[in-house]
Amino acid sequence: PETRSLDELFAEIRRLHGAPARHPLHLPVAPIRRALSLMEPWLLPILPFTAGQLAAFVTPSCASPAGGDLGHLAPTTGVREMLVGGREVGA
Repeated sequence: PETRSLDELFAEIRRLHGAPARHPLHLPVAPIRRALSLMEPWLLPILPFTAGQLAAFVTPSCASPAGGDLGHLAPTTGVREMLVGGREVGA
């Protein structure tokens, strides 16, 4: 299995779309989460994301397989293969 940071994932997506590499803009999440949590009761239907969803960007996490026999599962696919989706790069 591959482990990548969000910065690495975004860089790979940009590269596969022919965009130049660039440094991502990092913003302080705490004040953004606080503001969103105050607005959510009224604006939830139109917000693009919630304060809780921002936790994925600040909480280190890595998925690990469940225990037991995993032989029945399909073979894993790498991140690059998923992003390309069977098409030629740059197509």
